[in-house]
Amino acid sequence: MGMENNVYGELLLGLQLENQKILLTSLQEDGTLEKHIYEPGREEEAVEALAQQAAFEKKVCILGFEQEQKRAQGSEPYRTKENGQDDRPDCAKNTCHGSGTDDAKDAGQNGKKWIAEPFCRENRMLIFGGGHVSLALAEFAARTGFSVTVTDDRPAFANKLRFPTAKEVLCMDFEAAIEKLGVNSSDFAVLLTRGHRHDGVCLKALAKQPQTAYLGMIGSRKRVRELKDTLEEEGISRAWLDWIHTPVGLDIGAVTPEEIAVAILAETIQVKRKPETEGGRKVSQSDIDMEVIHDLAEPDEKFADQKKQ
Repeated sequence: MGMENNVYGELLLGLQLENQKILLTSLQEDGTLEKHIYEPGREEEAVEALAQQAAFEKKVCILGFEQEQKRAQGSEPYRTKENGQDDRPDCAKNTCHGSGTDDAKDAGQNGKKWIAEPFCRENRMLIFGGGHVSLALAEFAARTGFSVTVTDDRPAFANKLRFPTAKEVLCMDFEAAIEKLGVNSSDFAVLLTRGHRHDGVCLKALAKQPQTAYLGMIGSRKRVRELKDTLEEEGISRAWLDWIHTPVGLDIGAVTPEEIAVAILAETIQVKRKPETEGGRKVSQSDIDMEVIHDLAEPDEKFADQKKQ
């Protein structure tokens, strides 16, 4: 079975083109499941609203499970505590329910129940520079769910032996690497090059790409300010330059390369998990295990590998 004939293969192909796709699952009265990828404007009104809700809230949304919800919750609904905390269990907090409109009720009464699951692109951490801080950051970032790519133009600093946890290691010019990577709004970029000349090259290349979820740059305040002033004179937006996280990382008093890496990783996680909403910027979040999705997309190949073992 080819990927294009499998709903999970279709999901993977869709995520190559868009930051987010919605997987709709309908549960029939006989217990069978039907899955397909949501396409705007092609669903009945209640399901359309459910899919849009899942896309906006970035969490699983359900429709038509009213009776099951009542049995699970009992006659007494969960309340919000006086101190403002949500008294529901975590599973309820992380699931949104379709609206109570007549259309939503009809969707449940006709025997179908719906689940809308949002899937986002993997969050890549793009590390530019292969020095000591990068070495620690690549390892820590990979362990916390980022798909890590390291770029350096020196073979001794850009190889898989040095960065075994990185998904991709590029030994090439920084500008060419940024063009090759196809930077997008789900990426977290960190500039840890060996000098501000190279940082400038990276910034000028990144300024031409879609804005990333995060962009941080290491360096002293004085040198960073001078670089920003120079780039502004060359025509790069001051607002974009001021958006860059400098000094990079949370201020935890970090000194060693490993401590600096922890500070940088903490800041990227803060941006990922507590996204800014002002100015219309909202970071896509993704906890998908892409290897599992690939296995579901190509089950025949997976089973063939298991038989060989």
